[in-house]
Amino acid sequence: MKYVHTFLVSLLLMTANSLHAQHDPVTVEELQEEIAELETKFEELKHGLSGFLLTGFTNLTYRQDLNDPGISKFEYAGFSPMFLWKISDNIFFESELHIEMKGGVHGGEIGHNVAANAGHEGSSYFDLGYANMAYITNSGITISAGKFLTPIGIYNERYHPTWINPLPVDPIGMGHGGFLPPAELGIQVRGGLQTGASKLTYGLYLSNGPVLNDGIINHEYAGKPVYSNFSDNNANKAFGARLSYLPLSNSSLEIGLSGQYSGKIGDRKSIYEEVDEMIYSGDINYYKLFSGVGLFRLSGQYTSIKVGDAFYRNSEEEILNGAPEFYTFENVSMFYYASVSLRLSQTNKPFLNNSEIIVRHERGLTPLEAKWHIDEERTLIGYTYWLHIRSALKLAGSLGESNVLYAQVALGF
Repeated sequence: MKYVHTFLVSLLLMTANSLHAQHDPVTVEELQEEIAELETKFEELKHGLSGFLLTGFTNLTYRQDLNDPGISKFEYAGFSPMFLWKISDNIFFESELHIEMKGGVHGGEIGHNVAANAGHEGSSYFDLGYANMAYITNSGITISAGKFLTPIGIYNERYHPTWINPLPVDPIGMGHGGFLPPAELGIQVRGGLQTGASKLTYGLYLSNGPVLNDGIINHEYAGKPVYSNFSDNNANKAFGARLSYLPLSNSSLEIGLSGQYSGKIGDRKSIYEEVDEMIYSGDINYYKLFSGVGLFRLSGQYTSIKVGDAFYRNSEEEILNGAPEFYTFENVSMFYYASVSLRLSQTNKPFLNNSEIIVRHERGLTPLEAKWHIDEERTLIGYTYWLHIRSALKLAGSLGESNVLYAQVALGF
């Protein structure tokens, strides 16, 4: 380092002499400032000195069917490490992996001995949740590229980690493995504007968009959008955006609108190529701290997915059993949730200060004529005890067509 310092001093001294010859004297303080600036830039270029953070989360969930006491199981055994690099003050990289056992929300595979494991789940599964490069301009605009969490509504981006979600399960259709797009492959621009005491935020992105499952291979999923379009099945791109308004000076209230449109989601040069898809969503997020009680939180999201009209072919077995060769349906799906919670953080009782009570009502509805049809509605009532700011014990009951008791331990690290 001393050689670099000597070189910089010599370089600046030569510059000072040159400027002095032009009757423009340079002070010692100015030279020292320039030396410090050059040393800082030099340090940024050295390998191994960029900021790095390894974080992530894990959980174990127990599920007990209250309608049938004989049905119970432990769910999810794995963890999701998250990697963050700060390469410079303007350049960042973030990534999340999912490493889990067969049967988790990302899939998995049968163990090596298929006969011995018939009907059972085993082995491990790896999934790339996101891998996103970001550049922050001097004006505060963030430009990113890679696989990023889809900014449709608020749940997917903000609440899907189990140490953030105060309940043991995701809302119907949301989160990883749901019906909504979890991540996109493309480019994104995000930023915000101050408008007096209020704020506006925006996010715009261009991605490969979804793929239409035409049912040729999997008849039971005909007409369902698939969002893992990493090789791009056609030349079309999807355009998406989210706008939000924060009217209060403390930003405790946020109202958001988001949407995504793709003009072509079918395979290129197939009869489904021109089928389009439109997603729109509205969301709200509100926080209020009550002195002597705690933090009240309200959040909700409504999302609709509309896929263009198309005809799908029934399987040979269905046709032989009297079903028509082709069928169609109005391909519209809807998902929503509304959640209220109270974190009792302002009492004088240590146990209560770590407690949170949550109520969430939700519904998911897909096309009635689709073979992947669901119509689920439920209310979850939960209690969470926070062991740590990023770790919790959760207990929740799901009341609806099926009644289920959940228990979960979730750790963020």
